[in-house]
Amino acid sequence: MYSSISIIVMLRLFLLISCILFANGSSFEERLKILEIIVDKQQAEMDLLKQANIELKQENLQLNHDNTELKSRVKELELDVSRLKGDGMHNNPSYESHINAAMYDNVDSINKSRKLETSDWHGTPNVQNDRNTHGIASLSKKELLQSERIAFHIYLSSNKCFNNHQIIVYDTEVLDIGNGYNEHDGIYIVPESGIYVFTWTFIADLAEYAVTEIVVNGATQGWTISDGSHQSILYNPSSGLVLARVNVGDHVFIRRVQGRGCTAYSGGYVQPTFSGWQLSP
Repeated sequence: MYSSISIIVMLRLFLLISCILFANGSSFEERLKILEIIVDKQQAEMDLLKQANIELKQENLQLNHDNTELKSRVKELELDVSRLKGDGMHNNPSYESHINAAMYDNVDSINKSRKLETSDWHGTPNVQNDRNTHGIASLSKKELLQSERIAFHIYLSSNKCFNNHQIIVYDTEVLDIGNGYNEHDGIYIVPESGIYVFTWTFIADLAEYAVTEIVVNGATQGWTISDGSHQSILYNPSSGLVLARVNVGDHVFIRRVQGRGCTAYSGGYVQPTFSGWQLSP
């Protein structure tokens, strides 16, 4: 922009000088003075144009800076909106109220369409659908279990001695959706029929070994061997995994078969576990 304006100004100056030099009736001194005045005027205009150009550049830099700040703010707002749409919404009271209302509307709809009774929910009497926490009691136990996939995860909290043919009692419950595991006897009672995945780990103490098995409804479905008997300085965990089709009420447990010593080791970075989940109904 600056160069094009300069060319225009120089052309104007050239034309004026040409007119003066070839004008008649003026002495050389007069024409020279006129030229000096014109040159001074044009120089003043050039200075003004230079100053205007500097100011325009400064404005352009400021605009670029403002544009960068606006882009940064837009990104921040997009992140805020994303958090509100995602995990952050569970901390929003109005959102929680909306979800609770939707949940109880769904319960009401199920109860009205199916006319459910609660005789199979531990004898609980029918409850009016008044959108309170007791409204869920009108759903059957089976439907409540189906609302969340059956799963359990238990571990052995400390060293225990289990002899041959004895059930290994994993004593600390981490998860038990369906309330099927008993941490006092080590037996898992299937709460709902289906295809299940069962997995377990066992760790024999140093200088000992143990064979373990998983028993599903009275039948052995798999074995593992944890062998720490060969003067090893490291523990040797064993693990097993089986898939089984089971029915409501079937018993599943882990049992020691044979070995040397009786210790099931738990400590440090090793911990025996017993887990399972429903793969499909």
